[in-house]
Amino acid sequence: MEEIFDKLDLKKIINRTAGYAITDGGKNLVLEEKPQTDISEVEKSLNLTFALKRFIEEVNEINYTYLPDVRNSILKSRIENFVLNNKDIIQIGKLLINARTIKSTISQYKNKFSELWEFVN
Repeated sequence: MEEIFDKLDLKKIINRTAGYAITDGGKNLVLEEKPQTDISEVEKSLNLTFALKRFIEEVNEINYTYLPDVRNSILKSRIENFVLNNKDIIQIGKLLINARTIKSTISQYKNKFSELWEFVN
């Protein structure tokens, strides 16, 4: 399988794609992603990708420039008696506000972009 990936320059494609990520977390997710082998999962992912691309091109109302990586803060908050600092709480709050705004925007077009609505709902 690795031979096929080499012939397709998969590593080069992944690195180039990661360059489009607007967050470090997004970039890392792209770099760590492995090719899918289940055809139904591939089709589902492609359909979702095409729907999001169409949504961005046609609607262009989503402000997705602020998507902080709060995974470490969330993990720390799961520790018993651990208290998050103000900065972490503000980051999480801003992310939640942005996520709610994105979901609300998609909900306005849920009939036209049902795949996206299903994904965010």
